[in-house]
Amino acid sequence: MRSWQPFPDTAPALRRAHDAGLKLVIVSNTDRDIIEHSLRHLEVPFDHVQVAEDVGAYKPRDEVFVQALERFGEDPADVLHVAFGFKYDIGPAQRLGCQTAWINRHVESAPGEEKPDHEWRDLWGLADYAAAS
Repeated sequence: MRSWQPFPDTAPALRRAHDAGLKLVIVSNTDRDIIEHSLRHLEVPFDHVQVAEDVGAYKPRDEVFVQALERFGEDPADVLHVAFGFKYDIGPAQRLGCQTAWINRHVESAPGEEKPDHEWRDLWGLADYAAAS
């Protein structure tokens, strides 16, 4: 995972979303060491970061999302959970009352029955969403 690099749109789109006023939070299935490596590559001002190591559980367990909402003090109705990993994120976030957006980079069919509120090909969709909000 340390060899993974962000997609070219990731950092600039996230910076644009942040500059438009969105809080940015990472909820990741990694550990602290790996996420710190990723954060150095992104150079984006995240408001909070939670990893599986913090929770003692991995997505798609609801507990991961419950703890994130509690830690960050957010009402699920005010959260847009944006995910590349459909089966690990969209269902649990929706069950807890969050809006969801699926980054469907490969134009795939949804691997589950859930219907995300938004579906974008890249993170520019989030930047556009933030600018319009």
